Amino acid sequence: MIVCRKCGFHNADSDDFCGSCGSFLEFTGEKVAVKVPEGFAAQAEQEAAVVADRRRAFETALAGTLPGGQLTILAGYTPMLELRALMHERGWVGRLREA
Repeated sequence: MIVCRKCGFHNADSDDFCGSCGSFLEFTGEKVAVKVPEGFAAQAEQEAAVVADRRRAFETALAGTLPGGQLTILAGYTPMLELRALMHERGWVGRLREA
């Protein structure tokens, strides 16, 4: 990581110019370690889970989403149909038309 001397923005090692202020990033040979909050990795591991049952996975994901927040679901075609049916049960979307 390269820290811009002008604005303090953290840039990737491969960057030539600051992603925030546009200043040229001089290579000084200094390496800056990324500071990870204590317990972050352990907390992330506890929060991450694989839930095989799609209904339960959906309910778990919703429970962990803050009010007004956004939940993004990446699903294949069949799981997407099942998730859409769950959303239809809640009245969030209309019925999916079948061809």
